[in-house]
Amino acid sequence: MQLHRIRFVFQRHRNFSLIQLHRIRFFFQRHRNFSLIQLHRIRFFQRHRNFSLIQLQRIRFFFQRHRNFSLIQLHRICFFLQRHRNFSLIQLHRIRFFFQRHRNFTLIQLHRIPFFFQHYRHFSFIQLHRIRFFFQRHRNFSFIQLHRILSFIQLHRILSSIQLHKILRFQDTQYVYFIH
Repeated sequence: MQLHRIRFVFQRHRNFSLIQLHRIRFFFQRHRNFSLIQLHRIRFFQRHRNFSLIQLQRIRFFFQRHRNFSLIQLHRICFFLQRHRNFSLIQLHRIRFFFQRHRNFTLIQLHRIPFFFQHYRHFSFIQLHRIRFFFQRHRNFSFIQLHRILSFIQLHRILSSIQLHKILRFQDTQYVYFIH
């Protein structure tokens, strides 16, 4: 059964490297019920040849717990892992909540999130939920605005949900005065 699945990779992707195959082996050895749909998703890693084994193990959590994980979502995660190699497992778990609850999460929004995680490693779970409100209601939310909000959350860790809703009203220029 597993051999038939691997055959799919070789038939459609002739340049599939040996290193990549070793990585896939980890999936099959530890996850015997690994589905064919999931294997098709792994195919996208062929385009990312330097994809590390540590990164693959992190993705495993996505597949095991989220069988219906879409292909579009996997493309978005690739950007994280390629550009942020030291991306921690704890951070990946936090991002999972974005994808599960917000399937239409845009790529532009996803690029903004790494700045939080890279520069603020101890960014809490509660804080991430608060940021979610910004992205959902304000799709064109700018980088500058996001950095300003970050100052609020870092300096005021117990910032309430009610306070954050009030901040939403002070967008753009008014928001600058509110901070200072």
